[in-house]
Amino acid sequence: MHDGNAPQNKAQSVTMKRNVTIIFCLVSLVFIWRTGWQIAAAELANVELHEDMKDIAAHAGDRIGLVNPRSDEEYRDRVVLKAKGYDIDLDPDHVRVERTGEGVATQIYLAADYDVPIHVSRFSFSLHFSPSTAKTQTE
Repeated sequence: MHDGNAPQNKAQSVTMKRNVTIIFCLVSLVFIWRTGWQIAAAELANVELHEDMKDIAAHAGDRIGLVNPRSDEEYRDRVVLKAKGYDIDLDPDHVRVERTGEGVATQIYLAADYDVPIHVSRFSFSLHFSPSTAKTQTE
């Protein structure tokens, strides 16, 4: 006995598998896009904070006597304020300020240490960043 509905059932099965595959791929792409977007935003914010820290450390007015030298606390507060502008939750205790030299030869070294949580659905992890004004081999 031959069932006339067999080709139709097979076609429905293939269509159902194709639809499930498309839905799975779309959900995967959304997951990847949301994760990538958060990571890219955190990386960009870190780069911007790093550049701001360089500007703060190189503040020429302090070095040539145009303004009163800033305290370590004032440097920390400026870094925390800049971080807040990029939606980075930076605790002042995680900002290090070091000075070398005196007068116009004074060099300010700033470093920060913080984590940015990445949340996608029920999955989450943290990215760790350590921007600093230290000279590296590539600079």
